[in-house]
Amino acid sequence: MDKVSKENHIRWIAQTGIFTALAVSLGYLLFFIPNVELLSSTIFASGWLFGLSVGVTVGGISFAIFSLFNPLGASLPPLFIAQVIGGIMIGASGHLFKIMLSSMPLFLRVIILGIGTGLLTLIYDIITNIGGFIAFTTEETFLAYLATGIIFSLLHIVSNILIFSILLFPILRRVENLIRKKM
Repeated sequence: MDKVSKENHIRWIAQTGIFTALAVSLGYLLFFIPNVELLSSTIFASGWLFGLSVGVTVGGISFAIFSLFNPLGASLPPLFIAQVIGGIMIGASGHLFKIMLSSMPLFLRVIILGIGTGLLTLIYDIITNIGGFIAFTTEETFLAYLATGIIFSLLHIVSNILIFSILLFPILRRVENLIRKKM
C-alpha cells in the first residue's frame, strides 16, 4: 500500500468512526421524544460530505449500535435487520442527493431536499414497520399496530423534513465551505 492509499484509508477510518460516534450520540440525545431523531440526518450528512462508502458504513454501523444498545432493549432480529438496511439506505442517499442537487439553485435544493428526505423517511418507516410487524404482531394486534404506526410515521416524516431542510442543509453548506478552504 503506497503512502497516498494509506493516508486515504486512514482518513476513511477516521471519517467513519467520528460520524458513527456522532450519529449514535445524537441518536440518544432525543431518544425520549418519539420519532424525533438526529441519527438519520447525521448518517445522511456522512454520505453527503464523504461519499458513498463512508455513508453506507456509518449508516449500517450506527443503526446496529443504536439498535443493540437501545435503552428500551435490543431490537429483535427482523427489526434489527430492517433498521440496519434503513441506515445503509440513508447513508447512500446522502451521497446520491449531493450529486443530484449540486447544480440546482439554492431554493430548489432546499425544497427537493425536504420532499426527498420526507420520502426517504417514509421508505425507512415502511421497511422498519415490516420488520416490526414480523417481530411483534399477531393477527389480533395487526390493526392496532398499523394504526399507531401511521401516527408515529407521520411525526417521523414531518420532523425529518424540518430537521433535514431547516437545520441540516445550512450546516452541510458551511461544512463544505470549510472543507473547500482547507484544500
